[in-house]
Amino acid sequence: MTTPLPVYEKSLTVSAAHCNPRQQLTMARLVQEIIDIATEHADAWDVGYEKLIMSNAAWVLSRLSIRIAAPLAVKHTYRLKTWVDSLNRHFTRRLVRITNEAGRAVAEAVTIWAAIDINTRRAVNLEQWAELMAVDGYRPEPEIDFDTPRLAALSEADSEVEYKVEYTDLDFNRHVTTTRYIQLIVNSFGTDFYINNRIAELHVAFIAETRANSMITIATKNVDNGLTALQLSSDSAGTALRALVRTTSTANH
Repeated sequence: MTTPLPVYEKSLTVSAAHCNPRQQLTMARLVQEIIDIATEHADAWDVGYEKLIMSNAAWVLSRLSIRIAAPLAVKHTYRLKTWVDSLNRHFTRRLVRITNEAGRAVAEAVTIWAAIDINTRRAVNLEQWAELMAVDGYRPEPEIDFDTPRLAALSEADSEVEYKVEYTDLDFNRHVTTTRYIQLIVNSFGTDFYINNRIAELHVAFIAETRANSMITIATKNVDNGLTALQLSSDSAGTALRALVRTTSTANH
């Protein structure tokens, strides 16, 4: 059995190709970096794709919460750390902390992962992988503690827009990628919004997979000043995800 690595670390230098018009790392790319480091950590102690696929299973991201204290700027180098702080037979709770060159935390994430049968798309019991369960005793880093609110269904919306799923939105399972969902959430605020504002927190619950050629409806609802609820639904899967976004003025940074 491979000994778990309590903390997995890597460096990230922000490329201009992955930046928005404000010369900051895009939200979609930040989410991809969080997914990538989780994948690399799982591979490092033999509970990654190659191990799970032998049982006809694969990891899926179920829940994501990100808090951004300061945007990640182009050409700057950051340090990413990830660790699993809790798990049960159905889910693992993985934390990610991103620090700048001075060692100050600029972003943190709480993620929930499940393993599913790739044919039935149903959750499988994580206890079958002893390598994974051995990590339960490790608490290598200080807790990341911020609100991860319950994301309720929208009963009404302030606005709705539709989007047709295209070929480049799909992964190798022919489902819409996580990063494409994030892009749709970000785009729902409109280009002019980001002249004076940015996303400070993003909470997403992934509910169902959207397939090729689907029509997605993006519903938004202003909950409070700087707080917006979103629901993405498709004609192929019903509700695909629910999200809550907290924004802040860029004048504060």
